[in-house]
Amino acid sequence: MPKVPGFLIGFVILMLINSTFNLPAIVLETANELSRFFLIAAIAAIGMKTNLGKLTEVGLKPINNDCC
Repeated sequence: MPKVPGFLIGFVILMLINSTFNLPAIVLETANELSRFFLIAAIAAIGMKTNLGKLTEVGLKPINNDCC
């Protein structure tokens, strides 16, 4: 049986709470700010694992969108 990541379980629980209850605006605003913070932290963590040496070998080819 495959393991389910904890963040996925947490997401489903929070989604159900938000869908079931009418939460105060301050709770929603705080949750939104926390969500942004954790998204930025995740992107930064991915960026810190990026090997800049290999990135310079590849160059700009992967992000060049001149195909169309």
